Amino acid sequence: MSDSSVAALRQALIGQYDELKSVLTRRLGSEDLAGEVLQETYLRLERPARIGRVVSPKHYLLTIATNIARMGFRRDRRAVNLSELDAVLGFVDEMPGPLQTLEARQEIEALQRAFDELTPRRRQIIVAVRVAGRQLSDIAEELGISQRLVEKELKIALMTCGARLSRDVIQRFGPGASQASKGYAAAIAARDGRDDETR
Repeated sequence: MSDSSVAALRQALIGQYDELKSVLTRRLGSEDLAGEVLQETYLRLERPARIGRVVSPKHYLLTIATNIARMGFRRDRRAVNLSELDAVLGFVDEMPGPLQTLEARQEIEALQRAFDELTPRRRQIIVAVRVAGRQLSDIAEELGISQRLVEKELKIALMTCGARLSRDVIQRFGPGASQASKGYAAAIAARDGRDDETR
């Protein structure tokens, strides 16, 4: 391509930039992508290429820009295939997928239902211990109850939440606590079954 042809194409790109960008935006579905492709087209005109006489600079520029966009799409598709290969090979994707997001939402809803079942004091205690990380003795003093009663209320609150989420709750409140939590979860499940039958 002669220097005069390159100069003419560059002048056409600059002179018809808005029109070219509008056409490419419709084709590619993105104004930003259209701008990037036109910039790459301008840079591409620097490279020597064998070409005959250009009849329509606008058509020629649109063809170059569209081809650049196609190559970009192919490159992106290969990158997606590589990420699938990474998953097969055991590389971890940090972002949750749609299934994990749905499961997380369902767990949050189940936890909210469990919190709705708790008495206000049990709700206050579980939030103070598990969210704020406060000491049982401080909570007991604030509520004007014994630490033993705080432990008991916390245990019931944790078991209720564990049952609603279908999880075993591991207790640190003494021997046999793990068995007690499984028994409590079974009791709640049985109670729910009876409630369904009576409704």
